Amino acid sequence: MASKVPSPGRRFKGLSGFQEGLVKQLVLAYSAVESLSHPKLLKSKIGFVTQDDVLFPHLTVKETLTYTAHLCLPKTLTRQQKEQRAFDVMQELGLERCQYTMIGGAFVRGVSGGERKRVSIGNEIMINPSLLFIDEPTSSLDSTTALRTIQMLLDITKAGKTVITTIHQPPSRLFHRFDKLILLGKGNLLYFGESSEVLDYFSSIGRSSTLLWWRSDIRTIRGLQDQAGLIFFLGIFPVFTAILTSDAE
Repeated sequence: MASKVPSPGRRFKGLSGFQEGLVKQLVLAYSAVESLSHPKLLKSKIGFVTQDDVLFPHLTVKETLTYTAHLCLPKTLTRQQKEQRAFDVMQELGLERCQYTMIGGAFVRGVSGGERKRVSIGNEIMINPSLLFIDEPTSSLDSTTALRTIQMLLDITKAGKTVITTIHQPPSRLFHRFDKLILLGKGNLLYFGESSEVLDYFSSIGRSSTLLWWRSDIRTIRGLQDQAGLIFFLGIFPVFTAILTSDAE
Protein backbone atom coordinates (compact mmCIF):
# COMPACT_ATOMS: atom_id res chain seq x y z
CA MET A 1 0.00 0.00 0.00
CA ALA A 2 1.47 3.36 -0.99
CA SER A 3 1.31 6.58 0.98
CA LYS A 4 2.45 10.10 0.14
CA VAL A 5 4.67 11.49 2.87
CA PRO A 6 5.36 15.27 2.92
CA SER A 7 9.00 16.09 3.59
CA PRO A 8 9.09 19.77 4.67
CA GLY A 9 12.39 19.82 6.52
CA ARG A 10 14.35 16.87 5.16
CA ARG A 11 14.63 17.14 1.40
CA PHE A 12 17.70 16.50 -0.71
CA LYS A 13 19.58 19.58 -1.85
CA GLY A 14 20.47 17.64 -5.01
CA LEU A 15 21.63 19.80 -7.91
CA SER A 16 19.84 22.85 -6.52
CA GLY A 17 22.39 23.66 -3.83
CA PHE A 18 20.65 25.40 -0.96
CA GLN A 19 17.53 26.06 -3.01
CA GLU A 20 14.28 24.29 -2.25
CA GLY A 21 14.22 20.74 -3.55
CA LEU A 22 12.10 19.72 -6.50
CA VAL A 23 10.63 16.69 -4.78
CA LYS A 24 7.73 17.77 -2.55
CA GLN A 25 6.57 14.32 -1.52
CA LEU A 26 7.88 10.82 -1.20
CA VAL A 27 5.73 7.84 -2.05
CA LEU A 28 6.66 4.93 0.19
CA ALA A 29 5.12 1.52 -0.41
CA TYR A 30 5.07 -1.39 1.99
CA SER A 31 2.97 -4.47 1.42
CA ALA A 32 0.06 -4.62 3.86
CA VAL A 33 1.39 -1.60 5.81
CA GLU A 34 -0.31 1.79 5.83
CA SER A 35 2.69 4.00 6.62
CA LEU A 36 0.78 7.09 7.74
CA SER A 37 -1.21 4.99 10.21
CA HIS A 38 2.02 3.66 11.73
CA PRO A 39 4.48 6.60 11.86
CA LYS A 40 6.71 4.94 14.46
CA LEU A 41 6.97 1.82 12.33
CA LEU A 42 7.80 3.92 9.28
CA LYS A 43 10.47 5.83 11.20
CA SER A 44 12.09 2.60 12.32
CA LYS A 45 12.36 1.44 8.69
CA ILE A 46 14.04 4.56 7.28
CA GLY A 47 17.50 6.07 7.79
CA PHE A 48 18.62 9.49 6.56
CA VAL A 49 22.25 10.61 6.25
CA THR A 50 22.72 14.34 5.68
CA GLN A 51 25.38 15.80 3.41
CA ASP A 52 27.22 17.37 6.35
CA ASP A 53 28.51 14.97 8.98
CA VAL A 54 26.97 16.20 12.25
CA LEU A 55 29.04 14.40 14.88
CA PHE A 56 30.53 15.18 18.30
CA PRO A 57 34.21 15.98 17.59
CA HIS A 58 35.55 14.93 21.02
CA LEU A 59 34.00 11.45 20.97
CA THR A 60 35.83 8.49 19.48
CA VAL A 61 34.33 6.40 16.69
CA LYS A 62 33.45 3.65 19.16
CA GLU A 63 31.91 6.11 21.64
CA THR A 64 29.84 7.73 18.89
CA LEU A 65 28.34 4.48 17.65
CA THR A 66 27.85 3.12 21.17
CA TYR A 67 26.05 6.33 22.16
CA THR A 68 23.79 5.97 19.12
CA ALA A 69 23.09 2.34 19.99
CA HIS A 70 22.05 3.20 23.57
CA LEU A 71 19.92 6.09 22.32
CA CYS A 72 18.12 4.46 19.38
CA LEU A 73 17.87 0.73 19.98
CA PRO A 74 14.80 -0.71 21.77
CA LYS A 75 14.69 -0.73 25.55
CA THR A 76 14.05 -4.46 25.41
CA LEU A 77 17.73 -4.99 24.51
CA THR A 78 20.31 -5.22 27.26
CA ARG A 79 23.29 -2.88 27.53
CA GLN A 80 25.57 -5.67 26.33
CA GLN A 81 23.37 -6.37 23.30
CA LYS A 82 23.36 -2.69 22.31
CA GLU A 83 27.13 -2.44 22.58
CA GLN A 84 27.48 -5.61 20.53
CA ARG A 85 25.29 -4.06 17.83
CA ALA A 86 27.55 -0.98 17.79
CA PHE A 87 30.58 -3.25 17.37
CA ASP A 88 28.87 -5.17 14.56
CA VAL A 89 28.20 -1.90 12.71
CA MET A 90 31.86 -0.91 13.11
CA GLN A 91 32.90 -4.21 11.57
CA GLU A 92 30.38 -3.90 8.74
CA LEU A 93 31.73 -0.45 7.81
CA GLY A 94 35.40 -1.28 8.33
CA LEU A 95 35.91 1.11 11.24
CA GLU A 96 37.69 -1.20 13.69
CA ARG A 97 41.11 0.32 12.94
CA CYS A 98 40.01 3.82 13.95
CA GLN A 99 37.52 2.92 16.69
CA TYR A 100 39.61 4.66 19.40
CA THR A 101 40.30 7.77 17.29
CA MET A 102 38.37 10.95 18.00
CA ILE A 103 35.96 12.14 15.31
CA GLY A 104 37.66 15.53 15.25
CA GLY A 105 36.59 18.80 13.72
CA ALA A 106 37.81 22.28 12.82
CA PHE A 107 40.04 22.54 15.90
CA VAL A 108 40.55 18.88 16.77
CA ARG A 109 42.43 16.44 14.57
CA GLY A 110 40.51 13.22 14.04
CA VAL A 111 39.48 10.61 11.50
CA SER A 112 39.60 11.08 7.74
CA GLY A 113 36.70 12.41 5.68
CA GLY A 114 35.80 8.95 4.42
CA GLU A 115 35.80 7.55 7.94
CA ARG A 116 33.60 10.42 9.16
CA LYS A 117 31.10 9.63 6.42
CA ARG A 118 31.10 5.95 7.38
CA VAL A 119 30.42 6.88 11.00
CA SER A 120 27.45 9.01 9.88
CA ILE A 121 26.13 6.08 7.86
CA GLY A 122 26.74 3.79 10.82
CA ASN A 123 24.57 5.98 13.04
CA GLU A 124 21.68 5.50 10.62
CA ILE A 125 22.03 1.77 9.95
CA MET A 126 22.23 1.09 13.68
CA ILE A 127 18.47 0.40 13.76
CA ASN A 128 18.79 -1.82 10.67
CA PRO A 129 16.50 0.25 8.38
CA SER A 130 15.03 -1.18 5.19
CA LEU A 131 15.38 2.13 3.32
CA LEU A 132 18.42 4.42 3.56
CA PHE A 133 18.53 7.96 2.12
CA ILE A 134 22.01 9.47 1.75
CA ASP A 135 22.63 13.04 0.57
CA GLU A 136 25.96 13.52 -1.21
CA PRO A 137 27.93 10.59 0.28
CA THR A 138 31.04 11.43 -1.77
CA SER A 139 31.06 15.19 -1.18
CA SER A 140 34.56 16.52 -0.32
CA LEU A 141 36.10 13.05 -0.71
CA ASP A 142 38.98 12.20 -3.03
CA SER A 143 38.27 9.85 -5.93
CA THR A 144 39.66 6.73 -4.23
CA THR A 145 37.75 7.33 -1.00
CA ALA A 146 34.58 8.13 -2.96
CA LEU A 147 34.87 4.84 -4.82
CA ARG A 148 35.31 2.94 -1.56
CA THR A 149 32.27 4.70 -0.12
CA ILE A 150 30.11 3.70 -3.09
CA GLN A 151 31.37 0.13 -2.84
CA MET A 152 30.38 0.14 0.83
CA LEU A 153 26.87 1.25 -0.15
CA LEU A 154 26.73 -1.56 -2.70
CA ASP A 155 27.68 -4.00 0.05
CA ILE A 156 24.85 -2.61 2.21
CA THR A 157 22.32 -3.30 -0.55
CA LYS A 158 23.51 -6.90 -0.78
CA ALA A 159 22.23 -7.31 2.77
CA GLY A 160 18.71 -6.58 1.52
CA LYS A 161 18.54 -2.82 2.13
CA THR A 162 17.49 -0.15 -0.36
CA VAL A 163 19.88 2.80 -0.76
CA ILE A 164 18.79 6.04 -2.46
CA THR A 165 21.37 8.80 -2.78
CA THR A 166 22.44 11.79 -4.86
CA ILE A 167 25.97 12.46 -6.08
CA HIS A 168 27.51 15.47 -7.82
CA GLN A 169 30.14 15.19 -10.54
CA PRO A 170 30.34 11.39 -10.69
CA PRO A 171 33.51 10.15 -12.42
CA SER A 172 33.25 7.28 -14.87
CA ARG A 173 34.61 4.82 -12.29
CA LEU A 174 31.57 5.52 -10.12
CA PHE A 175 29.17 5.43 -13.05
CA HIS A 176 30.22 1.91 -14.01
CA ARG A 177 29.29 0.68 -10.53
CA PHE A 178 25.60 1.11 -11.31
CA ASP A 179 23.32 -1.07 -13.38
CA LYS A 180 20.33 0.90 -14.63
CA LEU A 181 19.26 4.49 -15.06
CA ILE A 182 16.20 6.57 -15.75
CA LEU A 183 16.55 9.76 -17.79
CA LEU A 184 14.00 12.52 -17.28
CA GLY A 185 13.56 15.70 -19.32
CA LYS A 186 11.12 18.36 -18.09
CA GLY A 187 9.30 15.72 -16.10
CA ASN A 188 9.00 13.27 -19.00
CA LEU A 189 10.62 9.86 -19.23
CA LEU A 190 13.29 9.86 -21.97
CA TYR A 191 15.15 6.66 -21.21
CA PHE A 192 15.04 3.72 -18.84
CA GLY A 193 17.38 0.79 -19.17
CA GLU A 194 20.98 -0.32 -18.82
CA SER A 195 23.32 2.55 -17.98
CA SER A 196 25.95 1.09 -20.31
CA GLU A 197 23.59 1.42 -23.29
CA VAL A 198 22.39 5.01 -22.89
CA LEU A 199 24.89 6.60 -25.31
CA ASP A 200 24.26 3.92 -27.96
CA TYR A 201 20.53 4.50 -27.60
CA PHE A 202 20.71 8.24 -28.22
CA SER A 203 23.12 7.73 -31.10
CA SER A 204 20.65 5.27 -32.65
CA ILE A 205 17.92 7.93 -32.71
CA GLY A 206 20.19 10.56 -34.23
CA ARG A 207 21.30 12.39 -31.11
CA SER A 208 25.02 12.82 -30.54
CA SER A 209 25.22 12.70 -26.77
CA THR A 210 27.96 13.28 -24.26
CA LEU A 211 27.93 12.46 -20.58
CA LEU A 212 29.75 15.18 -18.67
CA TRP A 213 31.19 13.64 -15.53
CA TRP A 214 33.15 16.68 -14.39
CA ARG A 215 30.56 19.48 -14.68
CA SER A 216 27.92 20.50 -12.15
CA ASP A 217 26.84 23.75 -13.85
CA ILE A 218 26.09 22.96 -17.48
CA ARG A 219 25.22 26.60 -18.22
CA THR A 220 28.93 27.45 -18.38
CA ILE A 221 29.46 25.24 -21.44
CA ARG A 222 28.79 26.73 -24.88
CA GLY A 223 27.21 24.85 -27.73
CA LEU A 224 25.20 22.45 -25.61
CA GLN A 225 21.46 22.25 -25.14
CA ASP A 226 18.66 19.85 -24.21
CA GLN A 227 19.87 19.41 -20.66
CA ALA A 228 18.25 16.66 -18.64
CA GLY A 229 18.76 15.06 -15.25
CA LEU A 230 20.08 11.54 -14.89
CA ILE A 231 19.18 9.28 -12.02
CA PHE A 232 21.40 6.23 -11.83
CA PHE A 233 20.05 3.03 -10.36
CA LEU A 234 21.46 0.38 -8.09
CA GLY A 235 19.49 -2.67 -9.20
CA ILE A 236 16.06 -1.07 -9.55
CA PHE A 237 16.57 1.79 -7.09
CA PRO A 238 17.86 5.31 -7.94
CA VAL A 239 21.19 6.08 -6.36
CA PHE A 240 22.66 9.22 -7.92
CA THR A 241 22.16 12.02 -10.43
CA ALA A 242 24.29 13.43 -13.23
CA ILE A 243 23.69 15.60 -16.31
CA LEU A 244 23.18 14.50 -19.91
CA THR A 245 23.55 17.01 -22.73
CA SER A 246 23.20 16.91 -26.50
CA ASP A 247 25.33 18.85 -28.98
CA ALA A 248 23.60 21.94 -30.35
CA GLU A 249 22.64 21.69 -33.98
